[in-house]
Amino acid sequence: LIASLRGAGFDVLYPHYRGAFAAPGTYSPRHALEDAAAVLAFLRKSTNAAAYGIDRASIIPVGDSFGSWVALQTAAADPLVPCVAGALVLNLGRMGDAFAASSELRAAFLQMFSAIERDATLGYRFAAGADGLMEEITTARKPYDLVAVVPALQNRPVLLIGAEADELAPVAMHLDPVAAAIGTAGGANLTRTILPGGHELADAAYARLLAEWADNHCR
Repeated sequence: LIASLRGAGFDVLYPHYRGAFAAPGTYSPRHALEDAAAVLAFLRKSTNAAAYGIDRASIIPVGDSFGSWVALQTAAADPLVPCVAGALVLNLGRMGDAFAASSELRAAFLQMFSAIERDATLGYRFAAGADGLMEEITTARKPYDLVAVVPALQNRPVLLIGAEADELAPVAMHLDPVAAAIGTAGGANLTRTILPGGHELADAAYARLLAEWADNHCR
């Protein structure tokens, strides 16, 4: 994906969130949002922009799965971001609603979070353990709902990519409410694309789609 985007003429910075993949610090959704803001600040610093040839007016947050939530939240909070793309859209707010409504689903995801935390090869260190991660997603579900930040995105190009057989983040539950809210708010710059497959993307197809969209809408 990175090689394809660079080949299309884009500079790419691919950060790891703190507490993930052996990066220092502890991992949580709140920390990930802080990390994304720090990345934007780094790229916009005049010395860094000059050193790396960065066009500070054309920095595009892009993410997939949890990263889609980070990208969209980050763009909503930062009016200088010109456009934003999210793939395999995952809305933590709606996930928190589902956890609150279903103890069975909550238990299944808690088991998954615990397995991730125990897997040393992934290098995750949750800020308050698997239970704390579950609690944050559940209790902060209203501010974490992407639909709530749509008004801040309605006047900017937005790319939303889903997968038709995605069971982890079903399109009808996660992507479609965001797309509908953008349409209701009058956003005319939404691109919604549904690709075949599940909660994964073929990098070549994803990169081509992303590069073409960015060329047409972001620079």
